[in-house]
Amino acid sequence: CAVLLRDFHLYPDHFEQGLRVFPDDPLLLTFAGSLHEGLASTRVQEFLKSAVLPAGVTLKVGSPRTELERAEPLLRHALKIDSGAAEARVRLGRVLSLQARYADALGELRRIDTAAPQILQYYAALFTGDAAEALGRRDEARAAYERATELYPRAQAPRVALSHLAKSSGDTARAIGALSPVLSATSEPLPEDDPFWSYYTAPGRDADALLAQAYRALASW
Repeated sequence: CAVLLRDFHLYPDHFEQGLRVFPDDPLLLTFAGSLHEGLASTRVQEFLKSAVLPAGVTLKVGSPRTELERAEPLLRHALKIDSGAAEARVRLGRVLSLQARYADALGELRRIDTAAPQILQYYAALFTGDAAEALGRRDEARAAYERATELYPRAQAPRVALSHLAKSSGDTARAIGALSPVLSATSEPLPEDDPFWSYYTAPGRDADALLAQAYRALASW
């Protein structure tokens, strides 16, 4: 499942079979929730609108709303088993936010431990800013976006968000200032500079380590 997510090969049957075998594994539940979150993404949904499928071929993908509704209970189940599953909590917060349940999203995202991996703290800060902004909590949103820039100084997403936040309040100078580090960069941005661009494949970032662990277990069986 980690490999499929890393390579954005969203094949639901594999995840469903995994959960039939291991229905209470928090990592697998997180992977499955991430799968459905990914299926709700614009990238997938736009492809489905333009895809011409052969006769008799159907895809097991629902609407964005349906896929988000499928993701939520899987992520909640993972957290019920392991309340410290930071990846599941970040993604649950994002799923709730994408359903316009911003207050609920903030409740989850605020629970991310500062000891969580840097990439998850970044996602939590970025999505906290988005949810707070949607609720009109501009100061909280600004603080969250600034926290995201501290974690990944070359990241573009939080700076664009800060610029938009300032522009929406009529502060043109701050809006331009937020983008200055991006516009004045002397080198092209790299994918690792901003984990937001790889958000949907990020759950599979430890795929190689997990495969190595699986190989060792099989070899000793």
